Amino acid sequence: MKRIRNYSISGSKYFILGVIFLVTVIITFISMKFEQIMPSATTMADATLPTVAMDTEAGTQYNVLHGYTSELDSTLFYGNITPVAKDRKLTVTINTYGEDIEGVAYKIRSLEDKSLIENTEVSDYDNAGSSINVTFNIKNLLDTGKEYALEVVLKTKKHEAVYYYTRIVYGVDYDLRKSLILSWISMRVHLMTADLRKYPDILKLQAQAITLIMER
Repeated sequence: MKRIRNYSISGSKYFILGVIFLVTVIITFISMKFEQIMPSATTMADATLPTVAMDTEAGTQYNVLHGYTSELDSTLFYGNITPVAKDRKLTVTINTYGEDIEGVAYKIRSLEDKSLIENTEVSDYDNAGSSINVTFNIKNLLDTGKEYALEVVLKTKKHEAVYYYTRIVYGVDYDLRKSLILSWISMRVHLMTADLRKYPDILKLQAQAITLIMER
């Protein structure tokens, strides 16, 4: 029985790799067509804003979020879901890409009525180096297994506010592998239109995501 289980796990990994390969081919084909139709769009990727990535307990980054200089409706964002541990601590890494970070805050909203559940400014973080580790100590206001909208707000020297969006779910054993696959696909899409010289860390994050997918 143990040998059969090993074969099953191995087959699952090969299936995941096959899905990743197929998605890469499709995205590559679409991006090539997009470049032929709208060549000017490839120069519009904003490579000056920091990125925000979620951290696993092992230190692997996933769910890389890209910023907006205008605030959007956070409840309308679908896609990646970030699990929040039962201690309600959520650690993120801010890759500054040369920006000076002057403030970090986050908001949590209900998906049902868009009501503001928490609005917290974070002051306890190290603002040195090209990346900043920040821990959100989320208040005891979340229901177990329920999804919420998370908005991370950065204040930089160049921008009064930069906004980042994801969904969070608290206190359940969320399938992190699915989230990592979605994060990997999102990074692939961004890499196809970004100047890689300005985003050297994204290639490293992509490799970490694939490694963690294969280990689970």
